[in-house]
Amino acid sequence: ARLGCGGSSGNNSTYLTSPGYPGTFNSATSCKQTITISDKVCQLRLDINDLDLAPPDTTGTCQNDYLTVSQDNKFDRLCGTTTDNHFYLDVMPSMSRNVEFDFTTDDTSYNRRWNIKVTQICCDQLSMAPSGCGQYYTGTSGTIKGLNFDGSTATNRYLSGLNYAICVRKEQGQCS
Repeated sequence: ARLGCGGSSGNNSTYLTSPGYPGTFNSATSCKQTITISDKVCQLRLDINDLDLAPPDTTGTCQNDYLTVSQDNKFDRLCGTTTDNHFYLDVMPSMSRNVEFDFTTDDTSYNRRWNIKVTQICCDQLSMAPSGCGQYYTGTSGTIKGLNFDGSTATNRYLSGLNYAICVRKEQGQCS
């Protein structure tokens, strides 16, 4: 399912998309998208296919545009550009069945858009990341990428307010 601004979904897999995606928009908006989780869900996996919001300031603070998420405190705000990456949120259905994704943009001239796949992960699934891991890598090779940071441009800065671990699973027969 694709979810626009003001939308809500309880599907196991949902795409959060910006207005007019894959096109961009260049205006101030407040866009709330809500995922309703079942009582057996402990994590949400965000596959960030495309997140392009105004970049952070020189201190890494998201001032103009930002994404906030209820229920998990691994980050205060996300902004800038992140593509082909993932992130895990630890959630507690007993606290609230709704996880709110709030995208806020101002009137700064910038072409914004987002497309994030949200997958609900049940507490007993093997695909769960260890608790506290914002990113979880498996396999014997790959590239670890930060949020809004690939080192390619001056606006790719580490974001302030991050508080999570990047975890790598030990594969069978490796690092014995």
